[in-house]
Amino acid sequence: MSGPSDHRHIVVGIDGSRGALNAAAWATEIAALHRVPLRLLCVHDPSEHEREVEPHHGEHERQRAQDAHRHLTEAADVARHVAASAPTRPGNTEIRMEMRAGTSFTTLLEAADAADLLVLGARNGSSSGSESLVTTAALIARAACPVAVVRAGFRRTGGPVVTGVRSECEPDVLHYAFRYAHRRGSLLRAVHCVLAGPGSSEPGTEHAAGSNEARDLLDTWLEPDEARFPDVVVDPITTETPADVALVRYSSSAELVVVGRGAPHPPRGILGRTATSVFMHAMCPVIFVGPHRRDRYPRA
Repeated sequence: MSGPSDHRHIVVGIDGSRGALNAAAWATEIAALHRVPLRLLCVHDPSEHEREVEPHHGEHERQRAQDAHRHLTEAADVARHVAASAPTRPGNTEIRMEMRAGTSFTTLLEAADAADLLVLGARNGSSSGSESLVTTAALIARAACPVAVVRAGFRRTGGPVVTGVRSECEPDVLHYAFRYAHRRGSLLRAVHCVLAGPGSSEPGTEHAAGSNEARDLLDTWLEPDEARFPDVVVDPITTETPADVALVRYSSSAELVVVGRGAPHPPRGILGRTATSVFMHAMCPVIFVGPHRRDRYPRA
């Protein structure tokens, strides 16, 4: 496989679900915005058990491959339609299709090693959906690049980019959010939770929550990226609402939420509390960034 700096691209996991198709559509816009190729990757998983006990496992393998090809074709049609109407460089986004045999988790994790962004659709409401959520959470926690999760029912709002600001220990999260807002020309809503207690202040009143010191601290953390991206309008918010609750609330009117994956030194493969809650409940696409992974930003 090519090294991280050889081929810049966005990878989308395709599995035939509505969430995956929405992920393909959303990722196509991002690929057009950042002028990078889009790689649609569908994995069909041969069952070891069926190989041992099923006399016609060859037929099942062929059927899985045919299903994977159909899923890829459907996703590529969606991506081409979006690319043709993209506001930036319409029709110029390179769309690649790839089908591989193996386990979804391992194959997508390997694909993330050489990607700028891994994009996954979220499924809900079934046993397969629950299984998919577990796999998706593990990919978010362990992937070498940032991971975006797109829900099946989301509707683009044209709203702000929302990010959680915990401390100066997560500069990658802020930088990613600023860069995205700069590209999209979006307002950036930067939310800092002052207390992790059971408070439940409403989004409309959170500007007054917390102390002057907390607001000054937030301004200090924002300063470096405000200097790098002076065109980005920032709405800094300090709140006593728990971070996960505040971010989920703001996601209802947001275009995107950008959040860290966990504490500065989490056990590998474990998401932090805030990241887990946002993953489960956010109402818009979410990009999970850092810590201590390779976080790259598409160039102009």
